[in-house]
Amino acid sequence: MSNEQVLAFIEQIKDGAIQGQKDYGVFASVTISQGIIESTYGTSKLAKTDNNLFGIKFPGKHDPRLTITQGTWATDDGGYYCHYQSWNDSILDHGYFLKNNSRYTENGVFNAKDRFEQVDCIANAGYASDPDYAETIKGEIRYYNLQQYDNSEIDDSNEKVENAVTWAINIANDETHGYDQDNRWGPDYDCSSFVISAYE
Repeated sequence: MSNEQVLAFIEQIKDGAIQGQKDYGVFASVTISQGIIESTYGTSKLAKTDNNLFGIKFPGKHDPRLTITQGTWATDDGGYYCHYQSWNDSILDHGYFLKNNSRYTENGVFNAKDRFEQVDCIANAGYASDPDYAETIKGEIRYYNLQQYDNSEIDDSNEKVENAVTWAINIANDETHGYDQDNRWGPDYDCSSFVISAYE
């Protein structure tokens, strides 16, 4: 699997992961990383035939907004996996699954302060049998910089930039301000003090 193919997979599922964070409180970076590992970058048989990235079973409690049917593949216990209309539907149902399963709530998944703590809580709740699961998920988050998709942080940083730019434009359009290196911290500024003041 080339790096370009992995990045293309991330691009395909990031919007669903961001929506899932808004709807269910699972960090987008965590969901994307789990999707990468559990579907082998979208190449697993479940991902290809049934758009099922996480091996969620049918029947059961599922996101009522979605159309979910019995999938192609049988499970080891005689049931079947879910078939989803899209990868994004699989992601939303994954968030629903975690949010509506008491063991994840009881293990602090939705009280986690950051993405890495949330991964630990998911693993501690018994999500996977692999003892290295949490570290593997964290490694993918770091390697592909997946925290950039955690929408609360994206929204926050965008707002800060927009506020700084608006402030700077207003100062530039106000003729009571000028360029001055000796008195550079307002009402006049030089180049660096102007940028620093906008940021602050």
